[in-house]
Amino acid sequence: MKQLNYDDYKEKPIYEVHEDILSKVLELVYQIIKEKNINMDKYSYIDSEYERIYHMFYYDVNLCSDIKYLIKELGIEYDTSNTSNDDIENWIFSYNSLVDEFNYYLDVKKEVEIEGFENVYDKLLEDLKTLMKEMLDYKNKPYNDNDKLRKLLKKVEQYYNYYILTISDLHSALVGYAEGENIDEQPKRLNNIERIIKVRANYNYLKNNYKENAFIYRDYDLEEGETFSDLHIKYLDRSYDLYREMLDFLKIEYDNKKPPIFIIDKVKKYYPFYIDYIDDNNKPYFNPYAALLTRMDEYYEIMSENYKKDFINEINRYQRFIKNNKDLPNNEIANKLNMTTEEIEKINEIMNEKIPLEDNDYMPDITEEIKEKMKDNLSLFNDRDVEVLKYRFGLFNGIEHSIEDTAKYFNLTTTRIKQIEAKAIRKIRKI
Repeated sequence: MKQLNYDDYKEKPIYEVHEDILSKVLELVYQIIKEKNINMDKYSYIDSEYERIYHMFYYDVNLCSDIKYLIKELGIEYDTSNTSNDDIENWIFSYNSLVDEFNYYLDVKKEVEIEGFENVYDKLLEDLKTLMKEMLDYKNKPYNDNDKLRKLLKKVEQYYNYYILTISDLHSALVGYAEGENIDEQPKRLNNIERIIKVRANYNYLKNNYKENAFIYRDYDLEEGETFSDLHIKYLDRSYDLYREMLDFLKIEYDNKKPPIFIIDKVKKYYPFYIDYIDDNNKPYFNPYAALLTRMDEYYEIMSENYKKDFINEINRYQRFIKNNKDLPNNEIANKLNMTTEEIEKINEIMNEKIPLEDNDYMPDITEEIKEKMKDNLSLFNDRDVEVLKYRFGLFNGIEHSIEDTAKYFNLTTTRIKQIEAKAIRKIRKI
């Protein structure tokens, strides 16, 4: 089938363009029906021709499935009053993409007729095995040279979790199903030509892109029979232990016999600057993956290494504020400082009881001398931290910004801004 040229349509009346493109789309539809030997009688209960076609592609046909968009635009929901030249250009672009896809299908069909499906398919499987080994070699991961493709795919999925959807699609295509569109329906069967096309598409995508995102997540070397879900449970238990430690630090009582949610709620009250981390850590994940585990690792490291320092910094921030706002009630202070009333009550308790705090953890006001040293030694910090410090402390324009404003400007958490600030000040003090 031939593609359409936009220049042939831009001077024509809208109704002519619509009729012509719709007729071309229908011609392609009936070519696909013939090619796939589809019995349209099963949709005879639907009166509209366009609705019948839409349902056919939605439930049964994977080849050129994006044709649903054009059937909806040009047949089911067409409205001449809202049509523009941009719409026409989009229709033609979509139609030409579908023609490309159908013509490629016919090319692969011819290839299979000449070489035989088994020969074409077996060569593709060998190429896939070679690629899986190449990907594992790239990350220096072990495998047995005699491993079957399924086992190699499972290993690659473990270490290239960024491509989990691609590999899942590949699994489905290898056994002859389309991936993903109808979650509650029987998945679409692929014929042999479509199987080759889908497997090749995923193979080419992985081949051309795997190096770019190979190290985006941490690697998790699973034990025999272990899954990411098992690791997720271990990481949750590790987090609960940390939450208990954080409450113990502040001498907060809790009932260990109650479910973890009660401990989590207490930690969020007294460490509100960690709420985003804690909430993200405790979302229900039925199919956890490396991105989630990596985030949990990073959150755990930040909280375990910094919770004492960050709470002490909150005390310092509170003290600075109440110097000029002594008469404000706790709820108003909490609102202005983005704290919880429980946190403020605990701060007052600590200040009244004079609980000893580690001097090294206490972060006093930043002095002009430190700012000048920081300005002269920005080469000590990475590019991102330099931008944060310049904005936060007004190192070049003299305009300082609050932690909250800085966090919003750089799309980071207030906790992350405080960590950058504290780390920078400690580094400057050593000069």
